[in-house]
Amino acid sequence: MATASNGCRSVPMVPDKRPNMKTMKINGTVINYEHRINPNWTGPTIVLVHGFGASLESWEEIFHALCETYSVVRLDLRGHGLSAKPLDSNYSLVDQAVILTALIEKLGLNAVHLVGHSYGGGVVLTAYISSLRAAGISPIKSLILINSAGYRQEFPFFVTAVEKPLIQFFVNLFPAKLRASVLLHKIMMVKAQITGERIERYAKYFDLPGASHAIGEAARALLPADLDSWVASYRDISVPCLIIWGENDPAIPVEFAHRFKQDIPRSTLSILPDTGHIPHEERPQETLSIIKLFVGEIE
Repeated sequence: MATASNGCRSVPMVPDKRPNMKTMKINGTVINYEHRINPNWTGPTIVLVHGFGASLESWEEIFHALCETYSVVRLDLRGHGLSAKPLDSNYSLVDQAVILTALIEKLGLNAVHLVGHSYGGGVVLTAYISSLRAAGISPIKSLILINSAGYRQEFPFFVTAVEKPLIQFFVNLFPAKLRASVLLHKIMMVKAQITGERIERYAKYFDLPGASHAIGEAARALLPADLDSWVASYRDISVPCLIIWGENDPAIPVEFAHRFKQDIPRSTLSILPDTGHIPHEERPQETLSIIKLFVGEIE
């Protein structure tokens, strides 16, 4: 991560924005996103929603391959990546779902396949159950949940490390690259994928202005007060749903994949062996093939 000296210490510089990135102000918050339109594709747009503490770059290994066939959007959630990180407490799943819904509307997407990983899966589910369905808008043609949040559980270590301000303060004393390396080694089973480039991909956003505040607020707002009613509403999901899971996920156990399969009526489950919490980064080709087969069957 690039740094600049202020005469006393080094401070992080904002990573360079890629040429295809754009921004959109939604409810006063600047959201960073990328929208690739494939002129040969007339079906629903694929919308990718990353996980907790990650960025849209989490999709790097499958994004470009998806763009060869489909129109695709990926975004940085509020407080993540290059999106704004306001010093407020509006970082709940509902807050993120409202932003996702507005982005879909403002881009004029009349039909979408919503893909969410981990925390992003919770955002996707919330967008479907709350924001979009309640508003009478139904552009969602399918849901794809990858190692998704959605049930009551003991928080994984990377959430508890930032949930309490004092613990977060001490964690932040360690260099960003070390924090990213420890994180990836704990949640990824395919160790060959933990490269210097991937560590940098995560680390470069950790210490941006407002990032620590945003991730702490997001951690404290992970569970909605009415979680049980949300879980009960999974049975009302009427669109096809693909569930992809790493069999050896140490963060959200594979038992939750089977629970999603049981609770969501039109669901399909695909479990990847010897895979941890981030299948699309650990086994991108397998994950890509599963997604393309699912979308192809719908279309």
